[in-house]
Amino acid sequence: PKFVFPFFCFLGGGGGEVERQEDMIQQAEIELEEMKHKYQNLTQRLEKLNAEKEKTEKQIKEGDADSLRSFTSEIDSRSIYVGNVDYKVEAETLEDLFNTCGTVTRVTIPQGIKGNAKGFAYVEFVEESAVDNAIQLNSTKLNGRELNILIKRTNRPGMKATARRKGRFT
Repeated sequence: PKFVFPFFCFLGGGGGEVERQEDMIQQAEIELEEMKHKYQNLTQRLEKLNAEKEKTEKQIKEGDADSLRSFTSEIDSRSIYVGNVDYKVEAETLEDLFNTCGTVTRVTIPQGIKGNAKGFAYVEFVEESAVDNAIQLNSTKLNGRELNILIKRTNRPGMKATARRKGRFT
């Protein structure tokens, strides 16, 4: 049998497949650029976090009591309190939310004696400017709950929770 070349390919019969392949290639190129951008952002974030880690480790090893108190205040100035947090929310969810504000160093969700979340969290940033950005997210809804975002206060040494509660009635 003699092979017959399908002339319909030259007459426009296969053009839809070519266009579909070109669209797929174009979409893949867009996704590749997005991945490159995401990789670049993650690399920058990693560099900031490593620099912060080195700074913290050095301060802990070399610092005296006064410099450690000062360092704690400096960390608190780069941190926020997040109230009315859903009890089932995970640290990663909060980190994703606040990464738009700046580089998140740590998310802490305090737990009670039984291991249940207490309904609030602390978020620490590398940059102080991130705190102002995060405050702008006050009243944002997360899992149906309106978040209460405030600048984290610095605990005063020697001040216990019971002493704070006594107030004027002691």
